Amino acid sequence: MANVNLKSLTTVLGENASIADIPTSASGIVTCSSNQVLKINSLYVSNIDGANTASVTADVYSGSTVLSYLTKGLNVGAGGTVNIVTVETPIYVTEGQSIRLTASASGDLSGFVSYERIS
Repeated sequence: MANVNLKSLTTVLGENASIADIPTSASGIVTCSSNQVLKINSLYVSNIDGANTASVTADVYSGSTVLSYLTKGLNVGAGGTVNIVTVETPIYVTEGQSIRLTASASGDLSGFVSYERIS
């Protein structure tokens, strides 16, 4: 796996991805392909249940290993939204890595990510 040299970019594409109903098992919201890097500008999770608090776990994953948790068991109040990554504190996801989301209950949480795909 080679990291992309940010000084010799050929393409920077703005993209979005979402999960309408985050499952109770880890599910990838974005994955970085070969010879690319993703600059994650924002990652939001909203509670779409409206009546009950639910919690979310977000991790950076590679192969069969969780590399790091962005948050673990973070409560999202009924009808509320949490910002896990913001443009003020972006992160990079490199080749072969993904960001995964896990909800404490199905039907409660929705996720949205805005990022730049750089190659």
